[in-house]
Amino acid sequence: MESSFKDITVIGLGLIGGSFALNLKRHGFKGKIKAVDINKKAIEKGIASKVVDEGSTSYEILSDSDLIVIATPVGVYRSVVESIKKNIKKKAIVTDLGSVKGHLVYMCEEILDGIAPFVGGHPIAGTEKSGVEMPLRDSLKGQNS
Repeated sequence: MESSFKDITVIGLGLIGGSFALNLKRHGFKGKIKAVDINKKAIEKGIASKVVDEGSTSYEILSDSDLIVIATPVGVYRSVVESIKKNIKKKAIVTDLGSVKGHLVYMCEEILDGIAPFVGGHPIAGTEKSGVEMPLRDSLKGQNS
């Protein structure tokens, strides 16, 4: 996978954020994949299972990221985007994996105006399951068939 991104950080290492990171790895992303999550155990599981290369509960880890992917519940977007502003490097891109758009995109664009472009995305997964271990568990089922 050829990419101009060398350092990608996923904020929220649950099912959707974990699936995104895992698919980057599986498709040959050569850069560093990092994660931020309020749950330290999610970070530990993500690193142990090699879904991410490193992780933190602090947004300081974002400072070298070329792409920042928000994969948190949409209800905390404002808080997340306000909190990451000071850690975004020049020319980084911010996107999300939330299922709701419209006002959230406008809000994120407004908060990040003059700091980084915000490109609204969409989730790549979503079930009643949760946790960074779910994408791994589900993908292993297919290998055992």
